[in-house]
Amino acid sequence: MNIPEKGFYYHYKHDSNKGVSDHAYFVLGVAKDTEDDCEEDFRYEVIYQPLYDLSEFLGEKIDLCKRPLEMFMDTKEVDGKMIERFQKINDLETIKKLQDIRSEID
Repeated sequence: MNIPEKGFYYHYKHDSNKGVSDHAYFVLGVAKDTEDDCEEDFRYEVIYQPLYDLSEFLGEKIDLCKRPLEMFMDTKEVDGKMIERFQKINDLETIKKLQDIRSEID
């Protein structure tokens, strides 16, 4: 099973012109639904923390998000190219900025 590592990720809608935390998330891990009647596609879910205010999209302030593993690891077509829906951030300078933002949230 392909699962994301813990760490910082950008959603494909990230716009660096809106700041380093736009569509930025910290992946906490993968959860498994322990109920027997859970649909297979929703048995595993990625749990992640938004590093920006989602209330404009959701209408309420939330602390954590979850998404089916398969959807999290999926690709999307953008401008004729297939890209990862969530892309792991490896740039150390960006990670440091996001760590600071995350520590302010906690």
